[in-house]
Amino acid sequence: MTISRPSLLLLCSSLAAGCVDSGRSFELTLTRPDGTKSTHSLSDDSGFSYDGSQRALASWPDIAEWNTRVPVGASMYLVPLQAGRYTTSGNLHLGDGTVATAKPLSWTVKVDRVKWQNNGSYPFRWEGSAEGTSPEGHRVEGRFSASTDDCADKVRSNNSSFICGFPFPSDKYTEQTWSIANWQTEGDCPAGLLARYGGGKNLVLDSRQAKAGGERSLQCVVTYANAYRVICGANEENLELDGCKWGVTALAYPGAVPTNLPAMYIVAGTTDDSCPQRFCTLTASGFTHVSGAQTGQ
Repeated sequence: MTISRPSLLLLCSSLAAGCVDSGRSFELTLTRPDGTKSTHSLSDDSGFSYDGSQRALASWPDIAEWNTRVPVGASMYLVPLQAGRYTTSGNLHLGDGTVATAKPLSWTVKVDRVKWQNNGSYPFRWEGSAEGTSPEGHRVEGRFSASTDDCADKVRSNNSSFICGFPFPSDKYTEQTWSIANWQTEGDCPAGLLARYGGGKNLVLDSRQAKAGGERSLQCVVTYANAYRVICGANEENLELDGCKWGVTALAYPGAVPTNLPAMYIVAGTTDDSCPQRFCTLTASGFTHVSGAQTGQ
């Protein structure tokens, strides 16, 4: 299954202070090849699984539960952190067996936003709409929401997910400073985006915030305390740059030699239909440790 791109059902109001959404939901309309339509409210209390290949599988309900007792199920691959419209793949389950007998779907997905929730269990949340078709003529359309598995609890299922963060060298969460050799650009990036969160010569972070020389800092939270894992993030919706509205997501995490180097990403996509679809990824690279703990010693 591949994703074509350059590299709702909400459980609480997006305006509510401290609102944290978990699990995933899909309000969909299914049209069968004979024209018969039906509506379905699908949900599950677990999150998507990240496969380490720049994609995350979301399914409603959990794909492991698809069997003859589950009348309808749907799945799709999402691009972590990416807002905007893109094509992807997935499956449609109609209660006639397991995932092995599910029908392939070609999806057009529009992710309205990747919401930073500042929560150690569910740091980010994806919200948007999707339209899918099968080779036999099934059509699925609706609004969805998805999140990671519980980063603070379901550790094994999140081992390959950078969205749950990486460990600090110790439980002291001592502030780290890493120099940045350069900022790499992928895609069609708007002027002014890098300056929002990055562009600096250093990444400085602890368990509360991260800064990389931009106008704004990222909030940080501890995800899995037993391993000192921390993730930092931020997001903006309808940010106007180059005459278009953009959805922007920023992510950073600490470094612990020799396990991992730190990271800092800024990912954006146009979200208004009046502009051509554009994608942008800005990545800090060439990290060198300057100060603060870098090993578990």
